[in-house]
Amino acid sequence: MKNIFLFCLVQILLITPACKKDKLNSQPSKPDSTSTASIQVDCGDVYGTFDNSLYRRANITFTGGNVGSNPLKAIDNDYLIEKGIAQKAARLFISVNTINDLGISNYDNYVADAKRVPEKLLVNVSGSVTGSITDTAQYRTLVRQLLTHFKAIASNIVYIEATNEYDLFSPAISDEDYYNIYYKIIYQEVNRYNASLPEGQMPLQVGGPCISQWNSTKMQNFINNYAADTDHNKRLDFISYHEYCSWNTKGETNTDHLIQLGTRRSNIENWLTAKGLSADIPAFITEHGIFPGNKLYESGNPYTEAGGMLMAAASAATYNYYYVTTGNNKMFPFFWDTRLTDHNEKSFFADNTKYGVNVPTTFGNTILALSQMDSIRIKSTSAPIDNTTGFGVYCLATKDANSVTALVWNWQHRNSATHTVDVSFSNLPSAFSGKKVKMTRSVIDSTHSNFLYDASHANLQTVDSSADFNISKYSITLAPNVVSLIRLTPGQ
Repeated sequence: MKNIFLFCLVQILLITPACKKDKLNSQPSKPDSTSTASIQVDCGDVYGTFDNSLYRRANITFTGGNVGSNPLKAIDNDYLIEKGIAQKAARLFISVNTINDLGISNYDNYVADAKRVPEKLLVNVSGSVTGSITDTAQYRTLVRQLLTHFKAIASNIVYIEATNEYDLFSPAISDEDYYNIYYKIIYQEVNRYNASLPEGQMPLQVGGPCISQWNSTKMQNFINNYAADTDHNKRLDFISYHEYCSWNTKGETNTDHLIQLGTRRSNIENWLTAKGLSADIPAFITEHGIFPGNKLYESGNPYTEAGGMLMAAASAATYNYYYVTTGNNKMFPFFWDTRLTDHNEKSFFADNTKYGVNVPTTFGNTILALSQMDSIRIKSTSAPIDNTTGFGVYCLATKDANSVTALVWNWQHRNSATHTVDVSFSNLPSAFSGKKVKMTRSVIDSTHSNFLYDASHANLQTVDSSADFNISKYSITLAPNVVSLIRLTPGQ
């Protein structure tokens, strides 16, 4: 299965072992080019709440130390709670095949601890009618047991996701079989459970198709099959899918440039309305990233580990940017993953056996930076961004009554363009009136907020601050895939 920041005005020379230096030689062997970019943040131009940001929803998998009663999972969840991460939802995996083979209590501790983290839980009902599960009647019984048993453990289970990546099932199944064997049984069992609820209790919601990658044909087939379903009690509370935009083994780009994410919501709404369905059905992107599977480490790949970690950080911000700015407040990404053994590029926490407990990765620090943003999204303009590839300088900006925050980054994948960026702010909130402006800036790069460089200082690191900040022009240099968080508060 699948899946920013910092600048530095003062460089600190560190004496490190040669192996550490080699590991951090992350840039392609092309000469760097430097150009000027600009970002303008207008605090007076409000877009709405900053509710569908990536940090608000997480996956908590049943792997990577998160098994049975292993306390590492509880430690992970303690951290998420403390940092205000995964506030809105967390996604869990419960396999009907595992329940059938090992018993339903196998997941009890996992669910009981996860219920502490967010407002709501999403349960992915994984597994298939294969192996020891021989028919749909047995599958239906297991789904029924799952809903009843785990809802009793965690009353904040709300969302039920119908299977995981059915398009990768072996043996393969058709889109029609997915709908009729899996999705339909699950929504019928959700309806059955909801019918038994006392008045006033929150009913379960159900969604799918949870395909492994954006596939317009399969998405349309799912919507068409739902529209054609004659069951008057059918329901589709949310659409879910995975978004692994990637490059091939040799690093040659294909059509999966991240700028394509900007059309996802309009495509979904067009397909829904074409079938007479509501365009307001939200979409949950329950996994995403630029390194599906073992992409970062497979034979012949062009990446270094350190370069891949910075790409993961900057790409996470870029994914988030398009879901926030083009999603009509109906695209909700879940970050992948909280802890994924041997895959630091798509894990919030670095491998605890090598780096210690609760050490964030560069990707994790992007999530942490997003969690420090404010509740109201405001206008920001940035240039250049290539309108074909999406490579370039980005900004997301937010405000509250007493703060303004801008996340800025230079998404380049394997390109070498470095940008000197002039950042300006205007129309600050009234709490700043007549006062100096305080500024702090944090960075994720090869030597800051980077567990590979220094695991003991892997948390989001501040590299610059000012007690009398000039809001009209602040120049910073962004190397490829560097992410930075700029935060303003009223001074004296």
